[in-house]
Amino acid sequence: MIILIILVFFIILYPQFYVQKILGKYKAYPKTFSLTGFQLAEELLSQNHVKGVVVEKIEGPDHYDPMAKAVRLHLSHFEGHDLTSLVVAAHEVGHALQDHQNYSLLKLRTTLATWAQFLQKFGSLFMMATPLLALVTRSPRIGAISLFLGLAGLFSNAIINFVTLPVEIDASFKRALPILEKRNEFGLNEQRAAHEILRACAYTYLASSLADLLNVMRWLAILRKR
Repeated sequence: MIILIILVFFIILYPQFYVQKILGKYKAYPKTFSLTGFQLAEELLSQNHVKGVVVEKIEGPDHYDPMAKAVRLHLSHFEGHDLTSLVVAAHEVGHALQDHQNYSLLKLRTTLATWAQFLQKFGSLFMMATPLLALVTRSPRIGAISLFLGLAGLFSNAIINFVTLPVEIDASFKRALPILEKRNEFGLNEQRAAHEILRACAYTYLASSLADLLNVMRWLAILRKR
């Protein structure tokens, strides 16, 4: 049991702690820049001829919304002149470039996310209701359908996260990082720091994928006992 707890900590909790540590580290990076995260995002979108995409300030996590065509930056990154803010802004612009260039995995992730909303919302409910439905209806078919929908809900989240990982890696290391490396204000030290920030963020998506896989395995183990 202790080994399992330690394993869960390193798979799920440590990457979240690590990424916050790295982002905080480069928030305090001694070099500041003339551009804010918002200004850099606007400049990169213009330089890459991406039209119709807005850059918005939010209270929640940074992300790119392909449906609304919006790069959304947390308040601190939107207004920040620090290294972390610029790297995060460039990463989200990387997603906008993927969308602009019809990157297939981003399209797949968007499609899966749309279909998975229902399954994720009711997946656990179906899983818990499967034994009861089978008992009340005495119909193996009803129980099988409920079980299938429950498993589909759990697997859909895991699948989306596994698709998300290469999408994030592409946005970070094939789009954002090369763009930053070409900028005059990003010397060798800043390039190394940007690589570390982007790598740390990628760990969180890997951890999410593994956490979803563990959740699926947990439910399968519960079902076997029943």
